[in-house]
Amino acid sequence: SDVCSSDLENPNANVNQKSLAKTNLDRLIYDESLWKYSGLLQAGLGNALNPLNSPRYITIFGDNFVNPSYSNNYDTTWMYFGSVSIERAFESQSNEAIVTTISSYNQRYRTYSAANLGVNTISVAYQNGPVGNRSSLAINSSMTNLGDKPYINSNWLSANYQKTINEQVIASVGASGGYNNQLEGDSFAGSQSRSNIMASISGGLKYAITNNWLSEFNLARYNYNAKVNYESYYMNYGIATITYLSNIGFISGFGSFTQNQYASADPISSLQRKIETSTYGIGYTFALPFVTRPTPKDWTLNLSYQFGQTYSNVQTYSREFRQYMATLAKSF
Repeated sequence: SDVCSSDLENPNANVNQKSLAKTNLDRLIYDESLWKYSGLLQAGLGNALNPLNSPRYITIFGDNFVNPSYSNNYDTTWMYFGSVSIERAFESQSNEAIVTTISSYNQRYRTYSAANLGVNTISVAYQNGPVGNRSSLAINSSMTNLGDKPYINSNWLSANYQKTINEQVIASVGASGGYNNQLEGDSFAGSQSRSNIMASISGGLKYAITNNWLSEFNLARYNYNAKVNYESYYMNYGIATITYLSNIGFISGFGSFTQNQYASADPISSLQRKIETSTYGIGYTFALPFVTRPTPKDWTLNLSYQFGQTYSNVQTYSREFRQYMATLAKSF
C-alpha cells in the first residue's frame, strides 16, 4: 500500500500509472477490510509430577490395592502450541464474518511417553455484531491422542453471546451439544461404552476492578449420556482468575473446581463414583527482551506453577498433580 500511495503522489507518473496505482490501492484497502488474520505460537519446558496421572491405590470391589504405576517423581516435559484464525467479513455487513480457527497442542514427556498428549481442533464460526455485543454459532471438531495413539474424537455445535455491560463488566453465555467417541488404544483402557452424547450450558463475567486489577469468573454444567449407565455423568465446573498488571508484566492466579457425579455404580469398584478436583496456579508474564508489560505483538515469557488434588469415594480416581513450566509465546 505504501508503494501504491507513493505512485499516486509522484508528479512524474502519467495518468495511466496513477489510475493503476489507485486501483491497486483500493483493492488492498478493500481486501484488508474483508480479511483478517491472527495467530499464536507457544513453546514451553518444565517438570511434572506423576505424569501418568496414576492414583496411589486401585479400588476393586471395595478393596484398595497399591498401584505400581504411581510415580512420586517429576519428569521433564515440554509443550508446543500453534493457532491461526482467518476471518472473512461479509461484503454487505461489516459486523458479520465467518471465522475459521485451526489449533494444535502437544505435550510430551522424557520418560513417560504413554502420557504424551496431543489435541488438534478446527472450528468454523458465524460471527455477528461488534466486539461489545457479539453472538456466534460454530461447528467444532477435535481429535485427542494419548500415548501417540487416537483417544477421543469430538464433534459439537456451540452458540455464544457476549455483551459489554459498562466500562468495567463484560458478560457472556453459551450452550453446546455434540458427540464424543472414545477410541480403542494400546496405552489406555479405551472403551466404546464411553462414547457419549454431550450437552452444556455456560456463563462468564469479566470485571475490571481497577486499571491494574482484572478478574474473571466462569461457570459451566455438562451432561454426558454414555451407552452404559455407569459411564454417564454430569459435571459442574467453575474457575476464578485474578490478574495484577504492572510496568514489569502481570501476575495471575487462578482456582478451579470440578465435580463429577456418575449415574450408577461402577462394576469394578461396586460403588457409584463421585469425583471432585480442585486446581490452583500462579503465573508471571512479561515481554522480551526487557522485563516490561506485554503488548499484543510482543514476545512474552510466562513462568507458572500449578497444583491440584482429586478426591473420590473410589481410590482409583484419587490423584494429585504438580507442574512447573516456562512458556515462550508470540502473537501475530
